[in-house]
Amino acid sequence: EIAKKVYGKDIKQSEDKNNIIYTSYIETSKYILEQIYFAAGAAGAAPGKDVGFLVFDKELGTIEQIEEFSDPVISDKVYRPIVDDLMETKTINLPSDAIEYGSTDKLVEEISQFLSTYFELPSFYEKFLPYLALFYWVYDKFPFVPYLHFVGRTSTGNSTAMEVFGSICYKSIDASGAITMASIFRTASRWRGTLLLDEFSASGDSYHEMVAFLKSGVSNKAVLRVEGDREKEVKAYMIKSPKLFTSEDVLTDAGLQSRTIVIKMDKNRRRIPLYRLKKYEDDALTIRNKLLMWRFRNLGKIDLTSIEYGFEELMGFDRRVQQVITPIFYFSNEATKADILEF
Repeated sequence: EIAKKVYGKDIKQSEDKNNIIYTSYIETSKYILEQIYFAAGAAGAAPGKDVGFLVFDKELGTIEQIEEFSDPVISDKVYRPIVDDLMETKTINLPSDAIEYGSTDKLVEEISQFLSTYFELPSFYEKFLPYLALFYWVYDKFPFVPYLHFVGRTSTGNSTAMEVFGSICYKSIDASGAITMASIFRTASRWRGTLLLDEFSASGDSYHEMVAFLKSGVSNKAVLRVEGDREKEVKAYMIKSPKLFTSEDVLTDAGLQSRTIVIKMDKNRRRIPLYRLKKYEDDALTIRNKLLMWRFRNLGKIDLTSIEYGFEELMGFDRRVQQVITPIFYFSNEATKADILEF
């Protein structure tokens, strides 16, 4: 009924498989749509349905929940949310709503408190990471995505840091259990979410292929792969997305290292929760819901024309350093920008 009212067409009538596109994100001149888990009893959710889209009207600022989307002005295509094993097993962290966050500064403070509760960082990064989280929620509007690498020996909490930070990132996916590089390519290309890769090791069998994958995934270039059992076929994958990973040692590949923000972890000096209980999950979901609202309101405001040549304050740094730092610098307040320059 909502679909009929908003889009003037009963999209349920179209069942031509050639017209159906499965996706987790759509943007038109009027709307931004993001896939969510429907909360129990959510408006727009049919009985037995637990996944759909949240539709943000750019002009009116209103939000609706729908199961699928079609805009006859654009095409006859019907867009439906992705339903796969990642959804069934809750391996991907999606929002369940878009809720009010007050102000960006208030949201940054809430993110900072959440992160510091569950892992311990060097002091500078306590200020830095919340702005990186903001950037990851709108990374698709930037031509370059820096990665985040937690480095530390056993018991330094590098895996915990990645998991906790990842829990509030844009469509985060724990890809540590991926068996093949092909599955990682497909996951990255299909969801365009934040990939979490634990225990990244230079001694692994697929190390060089993984390095090539990561180096290709910072920009909008398509990656070509030959696939197929009987008939070989060249397939193009768009794998640009945020990526978080951990390892015991610093990366030896200079090209990948230059695309990465490295945080060296030390053993905790204060008590950190031993278990992450339901409150942790609830708090992470609340922050994701607030960040989705922040994405809806800020995605269309991003204008890079004024910083085509970068920020003047960063001109003294290497170009790669500028590429890595500029997106975070873009969203930081003045105090954090000063901290970044000092660091």
